[in-house]
Amino acid sequence: MFAPKRHLYADRAVSGAYTYNRKALDQLLTDVRNGLIDVVVVEDLDRLSRDLGDLGRMFRTLESRNVELHAATRGKCGIMEVTMVGYLSMEQRLKVTTITTQGRWLAAADGRNPTQIPYGYRRSALGPGIIEEEPETAKIVRRIFDLADKGVSPGTIATLLNKEGVKSPKGRLWSRSCLVGESKRWLGILRNTKYAGLSIYGRIETRRDPDDGTVTMTVRHPSRWIICENGKIALVDPDQWFRVHGRLITTICTKVRGPGNRGEFVFKGVTFCTCGAPMYGSFLRKDRARILFCSAARRGGCNNKRTVTAHFMEREMLRIVRDVIAAPEASALFETEYLARRDHVTRKVVADRTRLESAIALLERKLERTFDEDHSRALSPDRISKLQTRLEKELGELELELQNLPDLEEMPKLPDGIVADFRDAVEKLIGRLPIEKVGSSDMVLFQALRAVVRRVVVKMKPNGGYVLKIDGHLAGLLGSSSTGVSPTRRLVRTCPPPGRGFMGDTDRRTMFETIADTGSYDVSEEDWLVAEPLLGTRRKDAIPQRTVLNAALFHARTRVPLNVLPPRYGTPHGISRAVRIVLRSGALQRTLEALGSRGSKAVDGLDHSVFERRLKDGRANRNVRRPVRGKTSASRVAPSRNRRRA
Repeated sequence: MFAPKRHLYADRAVSGAYTYNRKALDQLLTDVRNGLIDVVVVEDLDRLSRDLGDLGRMFRTLESRNVELHAATRGKCGIMEVTMVGYLSMEQRLKVTTITTQGRWLAAADGRNPTQIPYGYRRSALGPGIIEEEPETAKIVRRIFDLADKGVSPGTIATLLNKEGVKSPKGRLWSRSCLVGESKRWLGILRNTKYAGLSIYGRIETRRDPDDGTVTMTVRHPSRWIICENGKIALVDPDQWFRVHGRLITTICTKVRGPGNRGEFVFKGVTFCTCGAPMYGSFLRKDRARILFCSAARRGGCNNKRTVTAHFMEREMLRIVRDVIAAPEASALFETEYLARRDHVTRKVVADRTRLESAIALLERKLERTFDEDHSRALSPDRISKLQTRLEKELGELELELQNLPDLEEMPKLPDGIVADFRDAVEKLIGRLPIEKVGSSDMVLFQALRAVVRRVVVKMKPNGGYVLKIDGHLAGLLGSSSTGVSPTRRLVRTCPPPGRGFMGDTDRRTMFETIADTGSYDVSEEDWLVAEPLLGTRRKDAIPQRTVLNAALFHARTRVPLNVLPPRYGTPHGISRAVRIVLRSGALQRTLEALGSRGSKAVDGLDHSVFERRLKDGRANRNVRRPVRGKTSASRVAPSRNRRRA
């Protein structure tokens, strides 16, 4: 006969190794103390606990309340049964844990994966536990390591993947913790050793408090680690993995943003106010540009309440990088200084290594003589012991000094044309400001700029201008190991108030005028033979239709507003009106479709949405009734009529 349901106590799916977090067991002991139970029946004693100490304490509690303990397989149990079963249960649990751990190590040594399949892999048909590369996700893993190896922070990488719509391993947005994980347990994509073809086990020793279940993890000595190499599953080069792992120690935590289209502040983290507080950027409205302000001013700690548009200041700083820091003269000087400094360091390291190796060899010979009875016969044992201790100490210091000498292979070499390529990339970046869509190549360039420009101090002026004080050096292009090779340059530039409008910047206007003069986006003679009948003819004094078509293509490619197109296309008002006429008549759409059907390069990859949006805005504006200049609107006439009638 079974007991009533209210007298059944069961902790389902809970380990019996510990007594914490077992609500049914706590309720059972509470009922025993309240005198509600006379007999406790269990399937076996290890169902109460697998720990000998916990089982003994519970038996004493039952015994003090005159409650009998019965096991379905043993009958009534006393202190002897409790002691024997508790000991055997602990031994069995320890044996299972040991066998399971050793099974994982043997599986890893055999090339199998005994744990959860990491991101970038999938199950193989070769057998159980065998994993292989999953092409799509493995490509993402390699890209993550390439970006991290180039100095892009994990937070920035996560932001970039979110903007591109790439799903994380759990199908959600990427985060910094997903890439970095936990340093002690080596969790996260950038810390996973399997991507380098290494499986490491026994690295962490876990201990759990038996009372509250608090877990304490300690890292074992590397000599106790179980390392299994399997180059077949490696997704990245081991040297690259170790370089990235070394960068994680000094990586600054970057705030991760979700998918958006608000661009990126190029000099984020290196821009400061004169008070020393960093300058932050925010958007006052959705359609406005990023505004930079002093972070301390918002809290009342700085009197600088002025703001500046971010892309104007970015353009000025990029000009300084292009024209001064990375100028051809500065590049030649940097290359000369760097090569001279590298040769000096190489000679010094070689000389120090030779000196230390000679001193170590001499101390080793002296130490060996102390063990020779012929040489140490005149010395007392106490003096010999002190001499050996002193020699061993000096030998250890010299070996440590030799170990800490700079590695010449880690000192980067100067690639050919690195400064010229960097200057060209900065030149192209100036023309793209403000940046809306950021790619992986842009992230790498941003990181290089933040390494070259180490600090920017902005001083606002009452007339809307500002003064930039920049500390920069080209050694930042070669990584952190090359800092100090060339002296930091301190530059000061006074910037006038920023110009207004799309073409307010001189460099931008010059760049677009150069592109227009080269005719990069113009139609060819063959294309014009197709487009001319579709566009029709206009009066002789009007702008030619071919110029109108070229202006429309230039507008679609560069997003330059029609009212500020370069002078090559005619007067701003005339060309803007001409493009709107062919757009509203539908001639422009028919021409673009005809050119696209014949595979014209002029319309290859052209975004037609700019014309559709302009056509939609034009229709909306025509539906709005505007009062005629010099006449009174109907809404103002009605009240006056009412007054005359009254």
